[in-house]
Amino acid sequence: MGTDIHAFVEFDRGRGDPFGAGADIVCFNRGEFFVPNDYDLLNALGDGRSHSLHPDEVRRWSLVPPRGLPSNASQTVLDLYYHPVLRPGGQPGRASSWWHELPPVTRDDADRWVTEGLSHFAPVPPARVSNPDWHTPSWLLLAEVYDALAHFGLAAENLPAEFLVVLRVMAEFEALVGPGRSRLVFWYDN
Repeated sequence: MGTDIHAFVEFDRGRGDPFGAGADIVCFNRGEFFVPNDYDLLNALGDGRSHSLHPDEVRRWSLVPPRGLPSNASQTVLDLYYHPVLRPGGQPGRASSWWHELPPVTRDDADRWVTEGLSHFAPVPPARVSNPDWHTPSWLLLAEVYDALAHFGLAAENLPAEFLVVLRVMAEFEALVGPGRSRLVFWYDN
C-alpha cells in the first residue's frame, strides 16, 4: 500500500497581504496534479509517508509540520477535500459551489467516521466531512517548498519532472501576481 499526494496550486490575486484580509484566492487546477510516489519528497512537504510510521522509524520530520487546510482555502479545494453531508431526507446542505468531486454521505456515516477518528467536520457550514482515507492536510508557500526540499537535501534535478512543473506553475503565478502569492495545498492517502 503506497502513499499518494493530492496537490493543488492556489494563488492570491488580491491587493492586500498575500492570503490575508482582502485575499482573492483562486485554485489553478480543478483536477489533481499527478506527482509520482517519491517518499522523500512526500515527507519533505509534510510528513506524508512518515505520518503512518512509528516515530523511531522516521529519519527526518518535515521542516514545516502539517498545518491542516488553510482557513481560507479556495472553494475548489474545499469541494475536493470534503464530502457534502446529506440532510434528513437525502438532500445535501446548501453548498456554495455548483460542483462536488466527492459524493454526498449520510449524516450517520459522517458521524461514524468522525467518532472513529477517521475524519473531521469542516469548521464552517454547509455540513461537510473529510474523506476517511485522507490524512495530513497542509499547505506551503513557494519559498517554503524550496526550504522544505533543502531540509531533506533534495536537489531540483533529482525531483520528478511532474513536480518540477508544479513548481514552475507556482513561480509563474508569483511572477504575475507577486511574491508569496502562490501556495501548494495538499493532503495524502494510503
